[in-house]
Parts: sequence; C-alpha cells; structure tokens
Amino acid sequence: MPDYILSLNAFSEVIVHGLLLKDEASIPLTFHRGVSREGELCEIPFGPDAVCRGIPPRPPSNLPPPGGEHLSIMLGETLGSGRVGTVHRAILLGHDYDTKLPPLVIKVSRQKLSESIEQEAWFYEELEHVQGIAVPLCYGFFQARIEDGTEVTTWNDDKSYIKHKRQGDPTLLSILLLERLGERIPMHQSDYSIIQ
Repeated sequence: MPDYILSLNAFSEVIVHGLLLKDEASIPLTFHRGVSREGELCEIPFGPDAVCRGIPPRPPSNLPPPGGEHLSIMLGETLGSGRVGTVHRAILLGHDYDTKLPPLVIKVSRQKLSESIEQEAWFYEELEHVQGIAVPLCYGFFQARIEDGTEVTTWNDDKSYIKHKRQGDPTLLSILLLERLGERIPMHQSDYSIIQ
C-alpha cells in the first residue's frame, strides 16, 4: 500500500463545491460520514456439487477510531459514469490536517440510487485489507440531504432508462471518496499493451 499517513476513516465531513446550484448560483454542500449497509451477494452456480457456505467473516479492522477531519473539494471533470453514479476528479481546496493524500475522485450517486452507493461502500469496507493493492483506497461513504429549490448538477444528464423505476429517497445524495487510479482503459481494442 502507498505510504499515505492519513487513515481511511479520518474524514468526518466533506464539503463539495460545484455540485449544487440554488437560484443558478453554485453553493457548497456538506456531506457527513455515513454508515454502509451490507451488500447483497448474488448466488453463482459453480456446478451440481458446489456448496455455498456463506460469506467468510470479515478480518478485524486495522483502522484507528474514526477521525474528525474536514475536507473541502471542488467537483472536477467527469471521468466516467455508470448505472448508479458518475465519477469526477476531486480538486482539493482545503483541509484541516498536515499529511499527504493521493489524487482523489468522488463517485456521486444518481437520483434515488444512494442505496446502491451505500452497498458499494460496504464492499470497500469488506476489502479494507486489499485497498491500495487490489482496489483503490476508499476514504469513506458520505451523505447529504438536498433542500427544495436546489439542483444537483450531476443529475442534469441522468437520462437512465431505469430512472422511472427507482424507489430511493429523492432528497438523499451519497458520495464515495476514492483514490484516483490510472487513466481509462480503452474497450473493444485488440492491443492491450496499454494495460501493462
């Protein structure tokens, strides 16, 4: 794991600029550390003799008690999008600690899909011991309530075909704060030397 001194649970609050509009003016939105919900695992058929023994127990956490640090970021360019959210570069604006952080991204939930980000956070917690090795470092799952009369800028392009079927809370917005990894891997190409 890279030698970043700040623990993965150091932040209690993340202030995001450029994500929320009120009367067409950008206003900061304060997110507070959330509690993840256990993810749903799907059954994978391994064969007629396969036996599923459930989820192995989670190893004890190596993290210290949660910290009270605050982080202020600006929403950067969109790096990718998927069914449950969009990923954006996080531009550091300010913080109340004196330590090194890797480049960061935030994954912002789509409207009514905060629950999916919450489950994804649980999987990162399950993978705590391989964060920074096999999966990105995850600095936390955070939530905020959206007030009437405000507009979430990342929801403007939310034309998902499942939007009308979503059952989640329309006023809840969730983010994951993650380490930024390399550039996007081109899909549907035969030359995979770029991956090396």
